[in-house]
Amino acid sequence: MDFNSARSFGYNQFDSLANHLNFTQGAYAVNWDKSYVPFPYFPIQNHFGRILSGQGVLSKMQIVSNDLFILDMPINAPFYYNAFYLNRILQTVKVQYNSDTIIFMNVHLEAFDKETRELQAEKVLAEFNKWSKDYPVILMGDFNSRPPFASEVIEKEKTIEIFLNDPLIEEAISKDQYLQDESHYFTFNTDKPYERLDYIFYNKNKIRKIDADVLRAAKDISDHLPVWMKFTLVD
Repeated sequence: MDFNSARSFGYNQFDSLANHLNFTQGAYAVNWDKSYVPFPYFPIQNHFGRILSGQGVLSKMQIVSNDLFILDMPINAPFYYNAFYLNRILQTVKVQYNSDTIIFMNVHLEAFDKETRELQAEKVLAEFNKWSKDYPVILMGDFNSRPPFASEVIEKEKTIEIFLNDPLIEEAISKDQYLQDESHYFTFNTDKPYERLDYIFYNKNKIRKIDADVLRAAKDISDHLPVWMKFTLVD
């Protein structure tokens, strides 16, 4: 979301969402702070220009900390590409719920370089495992990778498998659920959804899923459809 960008007319989308949806707590992380971004390339008048944007967590529970972990840039990209790079980040937010502390990990992985994306996923998993034995942990966001069991996999990669192969981790929309109606769970793009890139992972020793789905009613408020999950904590 944009905090003060020319492409969204200087509008603070994070504050607007909080106010309209009555979220009293919020934590954000900037991942794109550029004085000028020359994209899309043509026509020039459509350039993004000044960009200040990032990720955020909104809550009705008390937020007690907010940490930012910047993931590695693409390994094989030229210097001029990385000069305008939208940093891929992991935002970790601790939320107090009664006597429990819940860890929310909000991630956005590399979109175009598979090797970089896999390395980023390994680092995110390492961060997840720092918390998962002692706290309920929700890992969510745009992983920019299709499920390994999708009917159409353009190129085999390990990004999602890295999380699914961990014995402590489960995913909000299971393989069986997904394969029952694959297109229903596509999250990108909202104009004509054709693939799933967005996920919610959690540690099953501390969290029990009640229900989960893709919110198709969100339509084109973003280029991705949101995933939601209802859950309870395990004693």
